[in-house]
Amino acid sequence: MRVRVVGLVIIGAAILAFVGSFLPWAQALGGLLKANGTDGDGVITLAVALIGGGFGLGVTFGKKRRTARWTGLGACLCGVIIGAVAGFDLNDLNRLIGEMELENEQLGPEAGSGIYLTLASGVVMALASEWAIFTSDDLATVSQP
Repeated sequence: MRVRVVGLVIIGAAILAFVGSFLPWAQALGGLLKANGTDGDGVITLAVALIGGGFGLGVTFGKKRRTARWTGLGACLCGVIIGAVAGFDLNDLNRLIGEMELENEQLGPEAGSGIYLTLASGVVMALASEWAIFTSDDLATVSQP
């Protein structure tokens, strides 16, 4: 039963990463300039979230331990990629907005909600996938009627 729940957590994290890819990742000048995720690297997290959601379906509905392990490994890789891309962009907000020399630091680039949502979902997807890999032995007892 736990493997199925973990699969649903992976799918939920993929959905949140998908949504976070469309939200603002950075803003400057008090919100006048915004960079959505799909304006840059969010396209990568969007595609990888779809793939990770597919792996989550494999973890949820797979009937063999082997399926849960391999799809869990794929979902873990997707979570790491999503987290790495969002973390890199969070570290380099100036690149997202554009190279701007602002005199007032208070109006400089700040992170938007989408980048935090995407980063958190990537971490959750990776951790839940690891749980699916290591608890896939429970699948043998769950799938029997």
